[in-house]
Amino acid sequence: MKKLERMLLINWHYISKEMIEFSNINFLTGKNGSGKSTIIDALQLLLLGDTRGNFFNKAANDRTERTLEGYLRGEIGDDGDTGYKYLRSGKFSSYIVCEFYDTVTRKNFCIGVVFDVYNESGFEHKFFMFNGKMDSVMVCTNRASGHPTFRFYDKEWNRLLYQKPELEPESDVERPENYEKMIRIAEQLSENLVHMRVDLYNIDGQIYFGELTFFDQGGFDTDITLETDLKWGELMDLEEIEYGDKRKKSVCGILR
Repeated sequence: MKKLERMLLINWHYISKEMIEFSNINFLTGKNGSGKSTIIDALQLLLLGDTRGNFFNKAANDRTERTLEGYLRGEIGDDGDTGYKYLRSGKFSSYIVCEFYDTVTRKNFCIGVVFDVYNESGFEHKFFMFNGKMDSVMVCTNRASGHPTFRFYDKEWNRLLYQKPELEPESDVERPENYEKMIRIAEQLSENLVHMRVDLYNIDGQIYFGELTFFDQGGFDTDITLETDLKWGELMDLEEIEYGDKRKKSVCGILR
């Protein structure tokens, strides 16, 4: 049996630094907002490894939408004018560490996780590439709020209204200084591929890799317009697909 003996939380929601001791039987009691779910969510994150926050704060209020970044930055509410307010900003690190006692080996051991958080300018840039060429980039902001917003731009950073009108934010975001370098990286990663979405982060002028995907939203993105969907479909040439140094007809090409 592995018995939880103590937990260390640093920069987790309202907690700056706290060591919590556990016994064989433990009760978490307190008023609403006192931090009961904050402790449980930290434990769930560490043991389940679910950074999407699917189980965050479910016991306290099913309507809440806490996010991992909201916990890390210490989200304290929405003032209605400038957006969400946070206890922490800029660069910092958050820690969750649990110490267990193994009753079989009679030894203590620790498991933990550390999150390095950068400033709010680290937007996600999702490049939509077709045959190694860029069609557009989708910039994602406000992840921490649990209500992300998206904006599409072309290669020259002109705004593209690819989404349904009610989803289009009125404001724009600034073009990254090393935008051309991000495009070159996306082109290299998507070379000779019919379609790929290349996700990159731009944090303080440093480019970080996110992920590669061939199937955006599983092919069922209901936020984009029909015109966008049709345009992307036309950019996918499935008549011929390259295999090594040979070009062969694809299944689509053979059936036509």
